[in-house]
Amino acid sequence: MDPVSRRRGFFKPCKLQALAMHPYTTDMYEGMLAETVMLQGYGGDFINAYFARPLGPGPFPGVVVIHHMPGWDELYREMTRKFAHHGYLALSPNIYYRFGHGSPEDVAAKVRGSGGVADDSVIGDAEGSLRLLKSLPLPTRRSASSARVRVVVKLFSRRAG
Repeated sequence: MDPVSRRRGFFKPCKLQALAMHPYTTDMYEGMLAETVMLQGYGGDFINAYFARPLGPGPFPGVVVIHHMPGWDELYREMTRKFAHHGYLALSPNIYYRFGHGSPEDVAAKVRGSGGVADDSVIGDAEGSLRLLKSLPLPTRRSASSARVRVVVKLFSRRAG
């Protein structure tokens, strides 16, 4: 099976999409809040993350967007806002936070030079992101004690060569 045919199944609508995506009408209110926040990630470290959410009554399911090897860049802020535009609470943690700050290219070079990010660190930061989303006092379809974050999105980048 060619790669394009394999990917088609990945983008099929799911139950969460039905909860989040509202049919668009020209008289709809549209608004969102997007900002950089701090969250407790792997090992209790505080890392920054980009958070976007729709304004309005909800309910809003949540999604964690994990960035690719080139780093926590403009593409992932844009993607996080896109999820919020479609009705999700979206959070993209900076899993390179512990490597310092600078341009996405410079930080990614530091990460590559040190052998990459440990799997435990990525998982811990994703779990911290889930905890933050689940703790938000925003309206949801379920009670506050129920999990409302059911999807973790991992986006991959293939290396050339």
